[in-house]
Amino acid sequence: MAEDNCDNNNDNDIMRIKSLYSNRLGDNGKNKTKVYCTRCPSLILNPGSGNYVREKFLLPLEKISKEEKDGNGSSDVTEVYDKEDKLIDCWRIDNMFNFENIGFSNTVGYFKYLICADCESGPVGWNDLSKGQTCYLSWDHIRHSKPDD
Repeated sequence: MAEDNCDNNNDNDIMRIKSLYSNRLGDNGKNKTKVYCTRCPSLILNPGSGNYVREKFLLPLEKISKEEKDGNGSSDVTEVYDKEDKLIDCWRIDNMFNFENIGFSNTVGYFKYLICADCESGPVGWNDLSKGQTCYLSWDHIRHSKPDD
């Protein structure tokens, strides 16, 4: 997984990223707004706590619970994935204690998935155990407040 953050991009890329995401991205490359769960009002991250990066990762799109009617009342959980790794716009959080509210899945390979600690919606990101406490929140799986909120 190659990390592609603002510091590693050329000046044109940095200007393009900042202009496209000026409502989310501060001049210092950090989140300028609060980050919330998409399903409930839970605050996940305060402004200035995450650094913008683009990371290649295969993050499940969603987790679907289905009751299987096989006679024994068992439940089956299906995870839906993209077909291949894709470049994801993320907030990189270097210390898991910088979160306001986050939950962690059991370990899957070298990763733990991040979920909302209140409603268990997710995954909203992942923790790369090979990088210690470094966590990533996918912009496609979270909600940003308006800059004035």
